[in-house]
Amino acid sequence: MKSSYLRGLNMAFFFVASKIIIFITICVYVLTGNELTASRVFMAVALYGAVRLTITLFFPFAIEKASESLISIRRIKVSMQQTEAILITRVC
Repeated sequence: MKSSYLRGLNMAFFFVASKIIIFITICVYVLTGNELTASRVFMAVALYGAVRLTITLFFPFAIEKASESLISIRRIKVSMQQTEAILITRVC
């Protein structure tokens, strides 16, 4: 159930993040004293569009799968320890 919430947040992040990241990028550019022109905004949007899928979908997806893998490894470890304890008890 927890992973379903994470998947939902990941998909929501995918659709919202592009606008937020472009807005923050332009704000930082202006606040650092640079002049904002249409060509610079277009270039920023175009470059971000090229890496959008990687940043907003694959990176959070990788984090999600890594956390699921850690949970699976922990479960396997507990299962192996229980099996080992049962075997030791039968031998003694």
